Amino acid sequence: MEEKIAELTAKIAELEASSQVTNTMFAETYYYLTIPLMVLIHAGFLAYEMGATRVKNVLSSGVKNILAFAFVIPAFYFFGWWVYWAFPTGISLSMGPMEISGKEYADAIAWGWGESAQYMGPNVADNASGVFWGAFALFAATTASIMSGSVIERIQTVGFVILAVVLGAFAWVVAAAWGWHADGWLVTQFGMHDFGAAGVVHAVAGFFALGVLINLGPRIGKFNADGTANDLSGHNMPFTATGLMLIIVGFWGFLMACMILPGEGWSWSGSTGTTIYGTPMNLSALSFNILMGIAGGIIGAWLLNRDPFWMMSGALAGIISVASGLDVYFPALAFIVAIIAGLLLRPAAKMLENFGIDDAVGAVTVHGTIGVYGMVVFGIFASGFPALNVSTDGNTTEYSFPLQILLLMTALTVLPSIVLGMTSFTRIIIVLSILRQAMGTQQTPPNQVLIAIALFLSFFIMSPTLTKIYDESITPFMAEELSAEAAISSGSRQIKEFMVKNTRKNDLSMFSDMSGTGNYESAGDVPFSVILPAFITSELKTAFQIGFLLFLPFLVIDMVIASILMSLGMMMLSPMLVSLPFKLLLFVLVDGWAMTVGSLASTFVAV
Repeated sequence: MEEKIAELTAKIAELEASSQVTNTMFAETYYYLTIPLMVLIHAGFLAYEMGATRVKNVLSSGVKNILAFAFVIPAFYFFGWWVYWAFPTGISLSMGPMEISGKEYADAIAWGWGESAQYMGPNVADNASGVFWGAFALFAATTASIMSGSVIERIQTVGFVILAVVLGAFAWVVAAAWGWHADGWLVTQFGMHDFGAAGVVHAVAGFFALGVLINLGPRIGKFNADGTANDLSGHNMPFTATGLMLIIVGFWGFLMACMILPGEGWSWSGSTGTTIYGTPMNLSALSFNILMGIAGGIIGAWLLNRDPFWMMSGALAGIISVASGLDVYFPALAFIVAIIAGLLLRPAAKMLENFGIDDAVGAVTVHGTIGVYGMVVFGIFASGFPALNVSTDGNTTEYSFPLQILLLMTALTVLPSIVLGMTSFTRIIIVLSILRQAMGTQQTPPNQVLIAIALFLSFFIMSPTLTKIYDESITPFMAEELSAEAAISSGSRQIKEFMVKNTRKNDLSMFSDMSGTGNYESAGDVPFSVILPAFITSELKTAFQIGFLLFLPFLVIDMVIASILMSLGMMMLSPMLVSLPFKLLLFVLVDGWAMTVGSLASTFVAV
């Protein structure tokens, strides 16, 4: 009996040893294959940038990208890998709670000489360290390639290589140590979760590039003297599109390398794959969510514009937007997040351009802005949820949380329309625009100032209503005294009361008769389908009436000045030129702005 037990024990030990070898070999092969896939990212960036560059600078852009790859790899070997393991807890270089960080730990495993050479050189005792390091080294090289595209056609090669080394071997590594490492203080103290490195790789590289761009300035010929931008298209857009497709292919390897497999030296589990944060993860989840992210990003970009360049960039934006939560998102949810990222892409790039920043390939937008967006959105979702569903129980309807979020994100996309159509903004901005035209000052005050005045004044007028919404809807909801549906219903009732009190009865009656809904017992009973068109129609009528009254005194001044000039025989002199200072003087003497703003505010009935 004892012999059989001993024999069985030996067989079990043999099987466990064999299983461990199998796991180790699988991990080694897995990370080894991610490296050539990630190299495709750099082939993609090379093609992408050379296609986006004008003919005279093509070779320079290609050489710069190749050199970045070449210099970052050894820099990461000699320095960056040590930074990753030494800095998780901050500048103290102390060991973290998982005991896999700090200066002593980094000294033991991350230098290419001395004690740690056993891990940082060829050996047969440790199969996975080299390929695991290789995957990280390609992350480092990716950050340099992200920056490379943004600065094409305006940077010296030596200067770029120095910046690439700083970014690839230090800047992003510190961010990864803080927010990607299990001992990172952002992880242990604040619960940061960024599985696919939307923040620690893409956002860091994007905003590092932004700092470089601010200092470099734009390309020659990008901006005119009046601040308008010229389109400096590359010489080969099909080449650029091909490069983008290669980057997308490479992203599969990039995101695969974010997993921790059984058999890898720092594995969380002996049997299952996990994220770098220890949460369960597998290739199935990656497949679902990456593909939905790509599709959603392209669709979102296509919905807003038909530019092939930005459509392909939408694919990258889609992947980056869902990268943080690939281990959490349900595919439908990933699709929604990616669509919104695609919609944000071109407006964000245009805003950057309006600030006078020349980002040649949209790297700041695609990687920086969308990277931050992806992290912020993940903070909303923050855990795994079931599929989208709706359940009805008696008289109540409950929506699963992802569907609630979908409705919320949809509401955010129409927020400008809500501000325009459900508040005092419309009346105010129309009156101010008519006033400016009546004074004849053309673009003074500029549109931005008028909008700011209208927004601040709207906030003042709406503050009693907003206070009621906060006290009666938001506060009870946050205290879990009201459900989301009840809170929305309560807030809607307050908004309706404001609109009903400030809507002409004949306009309200007209739309109620047209809808066939009849009389209403209270303001809260008026459906939005009736009150919204009635309110906006009433606001337009009131705004034009006020505008007409404001126009009259300025019109009188124009007529008087015109008559005087005619009587003096000065027909060639523009009456508007002469009347403008008199209109300004009159407006200042009567304290016109205070009268206008005060009168506008008093025309509204507070709830």
